[in-house]
Amino acid sequence: MERKIEIIGIPSSAGANTAGIEQAPAMLRELGIADSLREAGLDVIDRNDDAPVWQWRAGTGGVTASNTEAVIAYVEHARKRVTRAIGEGNLPLVLGGDCTIEIGTLAAHLDAEYRVGLVYFDGHADLNVPGSVPEGTGEFLESLDWMGVGHMLDLEGAVTELAGIGSRRPLLAPSDVAVIGFVPEQASDFERHQIDALGIRVIDWTTIARDPEREMIELLGSWSDQFEHVLVHLDVDVLNFTETPIADTSASRDVGLTLQQATRALSILVGDPRFAGLTIAEINPVRGAEDDSSRRALQAFIKALATAFSSYTGERQ
Repeated sequence: MERKIEIIGIPSSAGANTAGIEQAPAMLRELGIADSLREAGLDVIDRNDDAPVWQWRAGTGGVTASNTEAVIAYVEHARKRVTRAIGEGNLPLVLGGDCTIEIGTLAAHLDAEYRVGLVYFDGHADLNVPGSVPEGTGEFLESLDWMGVGHMLDLEGAVTELAGIGSRRPLLAPSDVAVIGFVPEQASDFERHQIDALGIRVIDWTTIARDPEREMIELLGSWSDQFEHVLVHLDVDVLNFTETPIADTSASRDVGLTLQQATRALSILVGDPRFAGLTIAEINPVRGAEDDSSRRALQAFIKALATAFSSYTGERQ
């Protein structure tokens, strides 16, 4: 039986370092993401019933984890929405929002008692926890957004209520996650230590850029046999910002994948029979607003997404 793709919008910037990404689900719909997927031959459901927008606010919460209560609320909301989708036999395409939303997506699949692996397609490993990053590091200091994997692994220092969302704790073992597209220069010292200490599978962006298809085929062949379902998290900061200015941060101006390289890698992941859902995070439509560059880049991104999804078979695992 073929699975329909269900679009789920989570319009929140609660875990981010600034406002803007809460606008992404609406903008992606306005630019025709559903129609683009349908034109690629896919059966798409979009109930367009997102929760009210929760926008980032400065000065709420602790100095090492902003807007914690709102992040927890939206993660739980994502969990409920994804639970409904998979309960109806649909494949969730979750439009964020910041990266913490992945916690809810993952929790929903674990609630259904699947053995789940997570491909974290991101320029950052998001392995931080509150207090792990020294002051002066930069714009992400207080953002739970770059702490999502740290909470899924329940690292020491994680926010108890956030790490405890789901039917088990931790949600992930270190061997359950593979970080791909990683930009080592943008990692914190804490993240580098965790990668080494926990033995987390990491493929940096330069390796993927050389041969996206081969790297993904080898990853799926050597890492994912233990899983029934493979989820993919796509943070668009894995893309070179100069070419594709849609991310919440412009740090990747001189690094990161081209849109074509990312599409080639994503096509392999989407085409795997264990592929069970995609979460897209960190799109900020405000970027490039004055010259309309972000809108043009988003149109190109939607086209690339439809190309990647053309490899999706729709068959149940």
